[in-house]
Amino acid sequence: MYGKGGCAVIALWIILGILGFLALLITVICLLPVYVYVYYDKENSLYYRYRLLWMVFGEVPNPNNPILRLVKDLSGLSRFDSVKSLKKSVSSLGVGTTAGQILRVLLSLLREIVYLLPKCRLRKLKLRAVCGGEEPDDTAMAYGQLCAFVYPALGVLDNIMPIHRKKLSVDLRCDYEQGENEVELEAHIRGHVGPVLLALWRVVLDEAKAEAARTAQPSKNSSTQRR
Repeated sequence: MYGKGGCAVIALWIILGILGFLALLITVICLLPVYVYVYYDKENSLYYRYRLLWMVFGEVPNPNNPILRLVKDLSGLSRFDSVKSLKKSVSSLGVGTTAGQILRVLLSLLREIVYLLPKCRLRKLKLRAVCGGEEPDDTAMAYGQLCAFVYPALGVLDNIMPIHRKKLSVDLRCDYEQGENEVELEAHIRGHVGPVLLALWRVVLDEAKAEAARTAQPSKNSSTQRR
């Protein structure tokens, strides 16, 4: 029914249609919203959870959460996230090399956090802190230090990322009758899958390069000793 030219055109349209569908699918996935919820209560317990579509993860503090564990493994943090793993790294690499690797991983993560913040939106921030203590002078000094840290930090954060001001609540108090400090925090952050995946990919790439360098180093040392 169709000649060679017609079949070629049909095949080309099919390929273009498949490529267009894949491009559309990737775009939709990258534009999917991802939500991060952080809670810090009076008992000094940190709770976090993150949501993608209908899936919610990390409703209780769990260091073995699959997604958190995957991020730690890919970024290299799993080598330093416990005393046992840290001792193992120090015994095999030495204190200086281990400290350098920890610093490298932290700087890599910090770089990606700075990259992600402008692409996220702080949908809600509720901070309540009460400075208490037995000595009024110490309590007043702690309150002043807290204000000197929180308000400039909020100013910097406001310049970095969009903030929903109607859901911004900061309550800092000084209580001379209360013997202990109290901190309550609730933060809701909204981002998109695309920038998160890109940041994670760059962290993984940095870790892969560092791992390749660590693997190549013993080989160079062995070659030098043979010579």
